[in-house]
Amino acid sequence: MIHLLGDLGRDAPDSDLGDILEMVLKRFGSNSSPIKSLAYTQLVDIAAHRNKQPYNLLSPYLDRISVLLAESLLPQPEVVALTMSFLGLSRQAFFNLARKFVVPALVVKTNRPALEMLSSIFNDKLGLILIADGSAILAKIFLTPEATHQAMDFLGTLLNDLISGTSNSPATTLDKFIRASIVPLIVAVVIELGDEDAKQQAVATQALHAIQRMETAINLEAGDLGAFLKPHMLGVLAALTEQLVTPRTPTHSRRKIIRSFGQLISLVGDSMSSFSPQIIASLQSTLEVPQLRLQTLNTWDTFINMLRFTDVGPFIGPTIAAIVSTWPSFEREERKAATQIISRIADDASNLKAFLDDIVRFDHIPELGTLSRTLLGYRKDWSTRDYLDKLVERTNNKNVAIATNSMRELRDLLRDKYSDVVQLARGDTFDPIVGKVVRSLLGAVTRDAELDELHDLSFECFGLLGALDPDRFVALRDETSMPVKSNFSDHDESVQFALRLISDLLVGAFRSTNDTKHQRQLSYAIQELLKFCGFDRRIVNLNSSVPLKIRERWASLSKDVLETVTPLLDAQFQQSQDRNTLSKYPIYPQLKTYREWVQTWTVDLIGRVATSGHNGDAQAIFKVFNSEPKNQDVAVAHHLLPHLVLHDLLSGDSKAPDRIRKEIYDVLRDQVGAAPPISADKRMLASQVIFDLLDHLSKWLRQARADRTMRSSHLEPVEQLLSSIDTELAANAALKSRAYARSLRNFEERVVSLRNVEKRENKELQTYFESLHEIYAELDEPDGMEGVSAFVVSPTLELQIREHESTGRWTAAQSCWEVRLQQHPEDINFHLGLLKCLKNLGHYDTLRTHIRGVLSRNPKWEDQLSPFMAEAPKLSHWEDIRKIQNPPPIAGVFLAMRFGGDVDDALKVARRRIGAGITTREYSRAYEAILQLHMLREVEMIHQADRAILAQPKDVSAANALVIRNRHANDLIDTLAERFQTSLPSFRAREEILSKRRTAFSLVGSPQLKPEVGQAWIQSARIARKAGYAQTAYSAALQAHDSDAPFAFIQQAKLVHENGNIVKALRELEYPVSNMIKISEMDNGIVDLTSGDGRKTEEDFRRDRSLAKAALLEARWANEADRFDDNVVIRRFKKAIELGTT
Repeated sequence: MIHLLGDLGRDAPDSDLGDILEMVLKRFGSNSSPIKSLAYTQLVDIAAHRNKQPYNLLSPYLDRISVLLAESLLPQPEVVALTMSFLGLSRQAFFNLARKFVVPALVVKTNRPALEMLSSIFNDKLGLILIADGSAILAKIFLTPEATHQAMDFLGTLLNDLISGTSNSPATTLDKFIRASIVPLIVAVVIELGDEDAKQQAVATQALHAIQRMETAINLEAGDLGAFLKPHMLGVLAALTEQLVTPRTPTHSRRKIIRSFGQLISLVGDSMSSFSPQIIASLQSTLEVPQLRLQTLNTWDTFINMLRFTDVGPFIGPTIAAIVSTWPSFEREERKAATQIISRIADDASNLKAFLDDIVRFDHIPELGTLSRTLLGYRKDWSTRDYLDKLVERTNNKNVAIATNSMRELRDLLRDKYSDVVQLARGDTFDPIVGKVVRSLLGAVTRDAELDELHDLSFECFGLLGALDPDRFVALRDETSMPVKSNFSDHDESVQFALRLISDLLVGAFRSTNDTKHQRQLSYAIQELLKFCGFDRRIVNLNSSVPLKIRERWASLSKDVLETVTPLLDAQFQQSQDRNTLSKYPIYPQLKTYREWVQTWTVDLIGRVATSGHNGDAQAIFKVFNSEPKNQDVAVAHHLLPHLVLHDLLSGDSKAPDRIRKEIYDVLRDQVGAAPPISADKRMLASQVIFDLLDHLSKWLRQARADRTMRSSHLEPVEQLLSSIDTELAANAALKSRAYARSLRNFEERVVSLRNVEKRENKELQTYFESLHEIYAELDEPDGMEGVSAFVVSPTLELQIREHESTGRWTAAQSCWEVRLQQHPEDINFHLGLLKCLKNLGHYDTLRTHIRGVLSRNPKWEDQLSPFMAEAPKLSHWEDIRKIQNPPPIAGVFLAMRFGGDVDDALKVARRRIGAGITTREYSRAYEAILQLHMLREVEMIHQADRAILAQPKDVSAANALVIRNRHANDLIDTLAERFQTSLPSFRAREEILSKRRTAFSLVGSPQLKPEVGQAWIQSARIARKAGYAQTAYSAALQAHDSDAPFAFIQQAKLVHENGNIVKALRELEYPVSNMIKISEMDNGIVDLTSGDGRKTEEDFRRDRSLAKAALLEARWANEADRFDDNVVIRRFKKAIELGTT
């Protein structure tokens, strides 16, 4: 028999192996020594054959084998001894590993002797063992219905026997025992609801009802299970989620837990609605795990199906967004389940109208097309403006799936409806919705998390929208949080601050996060702040006695906030007790990343508040965030930091101002320092935090000064800190971080202070005037530059260079740079300055020659010089650009276009490289990177139009094919013209745009687009002339003429006219205009049969319009010259009118 068991054990499936091992182990209890030895040998052979260690062989069946051994402790101790010998473990070690199985099983079997034996093995009192394992014991009892009553009687008696001096009955003792373990008991039973065996599910359901009946503290009607579970549900869900997200939890157990969610919802129905955010967060996190998707979707289907419309409504947006995001990776069965979920929502669309705007677009999924039309068909009546307004709401959502899919939707809208969008960006002031879109995009780009897809889509949207003129709309910064004027000494103000934290910060993060650990931390914070505000379960009972002030506070919260926080009124979340070690200041240089720095500083300040003992309200509010700032999302830490700093200044110890000052100085010094940063993002983002902090302190100080009841001594710490900040250091830091307006203000304050307080003369302030001059140059404010120049006693060469560059005197600027290079030939900044002059003068061959010479001596400068190498390259120079190790982002796209590379991939890489430079939500500071994205999009448009034109249309006649190709070209030209008009009207920005267009057009193969190189030169000449850059305009006009642009002569003539030589300007116009009029008249008499219906094309209209303008200009100048007979002038005007009406 034993040989047979050994043979079976070697090859038996895992499902049968447990039975075989039990039978072999029982042979250890035989009275025959040979049988014991043979059983031992067979066990060793089975382990060796299966290539497992002894413990690993038995561990999958530990729940059964451990109970067998425990029952054998007294009647057959040799069974235990031989098994321990086989395992190489002591009895104590083994039964500790199996304790959660053994103790409950022995209680169910009412085996008191074995329990007492285990007590001696554990070297612990039996009563303490029973208390420690209370939930497991009770779960085992309730899940064994045939033994429940007997086991409960046994347990009650045993507990009474073990409790010395008790006068309680066993039933009373048992009732207290159940109450102490109620949440983990319910958790253990609920998990069994997810068992695949329907019988076990029924047992678990009966167990829950049995627990309800035993729980005598609440008088409930029979069967009212939902009401019984509701007070415990937050704890139950938290425990289930903890097991669900723990990596060491086996996959089959996690599937079981997910199924248990669905069964629980089916069992108690609407009672689960209050806990929807927790359930959705858990389902969103498990949907990302391939092995758990089908179970997750099935449970999600139950959630949608079982709850009321009003309860499901707020979550249909996150539900469909999660499905759409994960759809590409779904298997067939998973797609079927996902379709069923959306189908249920579509069936109830009429009852969910209030929530349909929250649904992301999903008509790109063929299988869901019909459902999309049912749910989203009403949107066809939306105007583009309304659509943008709805999308902005969704792109701002903290739920990553909603934000990402909505951003994709925004990208598609900007691409497909650009002509409508651009109508909103016309005139002197843009439509307010444009500012909202830009603000939303900046928020998405600067969102602090690993969200590559969201960021990529945001970069695309910026390119599609274009580099809009920042002076024509206000991209508002996020509203700053309320300063606490009383420093938390006024309880009412402290409560208002707590309410703002809940509604503005915590609820949104709680509802949208997929991270269950993060959600628990947020739950604890909300739970404690609700208590601080005076809210408890009585507030939702209108008949309860609650002070009117507290009811008014509760009523001030919005409906969606109330829906989220109400279940947390009687929650019992606990905070992990992290030991706070106070940090050594300054903290900034000790940490490598911005996230670590802002989190560490926030946690340190929270710890100081908690130990200060100065103010109860501040401690009560901030201590609830002790763990939260350490989360991956730094939004909470960033929000709290200014309030913590202010409180530390006002209520901290005597060293607090010095600590804060050190931290601020260290960040500002790093910003202006010459040493390369460990992380450019850290330097930029940290300086922004410091600027926001200083703004917060200044705002508090203004409000406090306005309050006459505020003692001046109370203001001193803040006043002293702000006055001690070196204005010059702050100004230079702002200048380095491109916050030019802030830098300008600080430098002006510094100059005023030096003049008025220290009585400095202007000649002693020359370095400050130099900085002001530089700032005005960066702001493109020539009037400001001129005003500052009046105070400069002896202009430096750098100031003269800026003057020359601002007025377009590039030859003079070039001479200054050459002088500088003679003095310091190894300074790359001087080489870059010279190259900028050569570029604006149009001396591209000289520019490239200079670059080659510099690189031959300093190859390491390639990265800095590569942007100039890519300027207006000729065909013969592309190979040189190709050799650049790390070409500029847009140059990389040009190379892909030139050499047949993957342009789409190059575009994606370029967007990411450019977008990485957007680290602020201030539009003006991010404009340089946005301008690059604008140009990148135009390169993409030109490439796509070229491919569309060169593609041979199928089943189309030659005439119609030409019409189609011309339409592609005309649509592109019109769109580029509209984008140009919405950009910042500065020469610097617009010339960059035109430069990239010229390079892109030079790479196209379609004849319809080739002439646009010359047209871009004409535009450059026009904007340079209007900006007063005569040299640049002349060079651009020559380039336009060299590119055979038909109307290049107009810009040349206008330059001559502006120099006062009107007669020469007329001569420049007369011959080209008269010649073109003759050609036009000849063309008008010829019908072009290849142009489809013989009608004029858009290109013909543009040419005629330009010719009419040229003729009108000639007539105007002829009139101004006062040298021609009136009839001659009138004939010229009439000819211009005639040309304009053809």
